[in-house]
Amino acid sequence: MRKLGIALNNSILMNDKINILFIFIIQLIAFSIYSLNIYVSVAILLALAVFEFLFYFHKTGFAFNLAGVFPSVWIFTYALNRLLLNSLYHNWDFKTWLVFILTPCFYLLGFVVYDWKFFNGHKIKNNLLAREYYFNNVYAIFKWVVISGFIICLLFLLEVAVLGFIPYFSTDMNAYVDFYVPVVHNFVVLSYFVPCLAIFYLYKLRKVGPYPEYRSWHKILIYVLSAFCIVVPILIVSRQNMFLLIFSCCFVYDSLYQKKNLKVFIAMGLLLVVSYFIISPARNQSVDYLGTIYTQPSTGNDTGSAVNRLDSLPSFARTPYTYLTISDENFSRQVRDESQFTFGLRQLELPLKVLEKITGENLNVATDEYKETFQVNQYLTTFNLVSDFYMDFGIIGIIIEMMLLGMLGAFAQDIGDNADNPIFKIGYSMISYVLFFCYFAPWLSVFTTQFTVLLIVTILVAFVYFTKPKQKV
Repeated sequence: MRKLGIALNNSILMNDKINILFIFIIQLIAFSIYSLNIYVSVAILLALAVFEFLFYFHKTGFAFNLAGVFPSVWIFTYALNRLLLNSLYHNWDFKTWLVFILTPCFYLLGFVVYDWKFFNGHKIKNNLLAREYYFNNVYAIFKWVVISGFIICLLFLLEVAVLGFIPYFSTDMNAYVDFYVPVVHNFVVLSYFVPCLAIFYLYKLRKVGPYPEYRSWHKILIYVLSAFCIVVPILIVSRQNMFLLIFSCCFVYDSLYQKKNLKVFIAMGLLLVVSYFIISPARNQSVDYLGTIYTQPSTGNDTGSAVNRLDSLPSFARTPYTYLTISDENFSRQVRDESQFTFGLRQLELPLKVLEKITGENLNVATDEYKETFQVNQYLTTFNLVSDFYMDFGIIGIIIEMMLLGMLGAFAQDIGDNADNPIFKIGYSMISYVLFFCYFAPWLSVFTTQFTVLLIVTILVAFVYFTKPKQKV
């Protein structure tokens, strides 16, 4: 088996450029036979999604690798959408299919371009890897966990004091939406930083042994603060925040210990499912209510298929199916009906929000209202990762920005396993998270994502340029 694996790695089948061509052709085949047999077409796409994940896992030994995560999830979710189980979903024209087909291909092309132009001798990469980070001091990591943990705890308690309720214990369906204090909440949702830093601390402590300042209560305090920050997403009834925490912790753990198997990835999947069923009931939304929401068309939108087959699914599967597929449906309508572009405005969420606070005006209202016209109804509002790329510049925007995103993923992956810095590890995990949950939001143009990226980059720049290079032995 080992010789077979070596032979396979050295064969043309493992060539990234050949793989891109393979993805393109298989998706075209699935499109070609879709009108003849939906189920065969969808089965081909689902098999392709699984193949792409295993392809890059075999190449890298890392289940969370950035090359395999996005194409596999992207193809998997739009394949589920094409089952047309919801009566609101409609048949796609060739242009829409083409956009969905090209997106993962140009993303992977970004990896090829990076390997060709930047893989060796890249200045930023060398700078990141050649410096001795302050975080190498285990006691310093402990202090960062404690400081960030206490800040999150205090800010959460401040929100509770100001708003007067905790969403998890409320019977109001909108409690989780209304639990928001400007600026404060933007830091509360960063609670996943604390357990991620704690994982890094425990890893370094195990690797180098107790530091001179170490006391037995240090570990206990780390566990207590981490446990509180893990409970925060449950208390605020935020599935996405909990998903981010679970994903980031598993990612950082697997990246540090380099297990090179699927156990951590599978455990992450199980934890996501469990957390979903723990948090969802706290939203106080009944099955009947959700069933109405999922199949109620908006005025002026076409109603898609005449038959609603969503009821054929078990009640516990209807929400996950809609959760996984509705963003692609909204985006498909955008591709079909788009008549104007915003030329970069959708990517300026962070500066526009800052200007809104200064001027008191809603500067994004025009594009927000325009985007609403593509939604299947007023309740199912999510769009996928590339929707704002398309809204800005059309197909050209997706081609260019997916290549840039692929290059960013390749850069992060290139140095991810070697950079001995927890902040970079968290940033690395965040990129993978954005790609893994590509079906849920246009993350790169969301204020919270841009705010977090700015924070991570600021910390990284500070530690890269204000620390001394390692002494050569």
